[in-house]
Amino acid sequence: MRIKKFSARSMSEALAMIKQELGNDAVILKTRKIPKKLFALGNQDEIEVTAAIDEAGAPTVQMQAISVKEPRLYQRPRPQKPPAEVAQYQSASPREFLGQMSHVAAPEKHGENTDKTAAMYQELKGDILSLKEMVATLFKTKAGQQSRDAAPSLSQTDDTPTGGWAKLIGRLVAAEVREPLAREIVAAIRARYNQDGGRIDQIVIEEFARRLPTAEPIEKSRNGPCIAALVGPTGSGKTTTLAKIAAQLSLTEQKNITLITADTYRIAAIEQIRTFADIVGIELHVVFAPDEIEGILNACGHSDVILVDTAGRSQRNVEHMQHLHSFIDALKPDEIHLTLSATTKDSDLANVVETYKSVGINRLLFTKLDETVQVGNMVNITNACSIPVSYFTAGQSVPDDIEPARVAAFVKRLLKGTSR
Repeated sequence: MRIKKFSARSMSEALAMIKQELGNDAVILKTRKIPKKLFALGNQDEIEVTAAIDEAGAPTVQMQAISVKEPRLYQRPRPQKPPAEVAQYQSASPREFLGQMSHVAAPEKHGENTDKTAAMYQELKGDILSLKEMVATLFKTKAGQQSRDAAPSLSQTDDTPTGGWAKLIGRLVAAEVREPLAREIVAAIRARYNQDGGRIDQIVIEEFARRLPTAEPIEKSRNGPCIAALVGPTGSGKTTTLAKIAAQLSLTEQKNITLITADTYRIAAIEQIRTFADIVGIELHVVFAPDEIEGILNACGHSDVILVDTAGRSQRNVEHMQHLHSFIDALKPDEIHLTLSATTKDSDLANVVETYKSVGINRLLFTKLDETVQVGNMVNITNACSIPVSYFTAGQSVPDDIEPARVAAFVKRLLKGTSR
């Protein structure tokens, strides 16, 4: 293994130097600020970053220096952003989303990016068509007849769905939605369609919304700063998620953010979040005991949002859970987000949620959606506990790989994972 120290005026400059010399596979071992020399010219601090590369397994290709768009925040290279029309489609509410599904037009030709824009539309249109194909299976036509009688239907007492309804149940079960719940969802969709008619895709989204409630993103409280704490098991992604939320609120929404960390048990946890806070320019406080919280909160009255990182706690460790209770009781947060990995199996999710209910959780936050294909376990747990979901994360990039929970986007992901 090759280890080298890099000195630079900023973290982004240091990262560029590391990429240039050691490549993409380099890992950062340590970061520290270099004390100012007594007779040094200028007053700008320097950062020393220790990085390493495993030369035995690393490629020898020389990497080009990265370009940093934001001088105070390192961002991983991202794909080209979609055109305004596509961005509008992606951020639409469930009803707007459904209204746009069948009206995706070809892009207008303008400039050098016409081919790329057209490709984006084709990919987007393909995704929408995949969802519409699923919806189309709910219709059973006879000799080209286009009436409502052509849709597959079951009597209220028929427990053996056939045709499109059975196929939809199979898709949900393949996504790891529990079979009794999958049948219940499809029965509700079928009953509403047979009774009221209307657009079947809209009924699908609305029925899932009943079983996967969502919460609004974190924002400033009317009576002062909103205090939002992230709790959850070790390794669920709390610190990275906290950084994503903080960066979005600070850089995108121009909110005044303060970070508080009580994660004093994990090795290098404080240094990790301190480095992030320094890069973005966010105030950070470290809490070692519950009796320190009141004083720190009094000093944060100017903030719009106070985000609190807690130590990972196993739901099976009684002593650890007692410490978390003491901390939350002193903090009195407005929102407590239970951070859960989407890769966790059903029974463990149920156990974690049941244990953390005693802390007063009022939000669920699912991470690591990029590490799994079947996300039906999320429907199972939200249907059982009725706690709304606040955010989904999928990736490690800060602040990009996080989005507010939206039912329409989730249903698309749920069913896409079962397509072949």
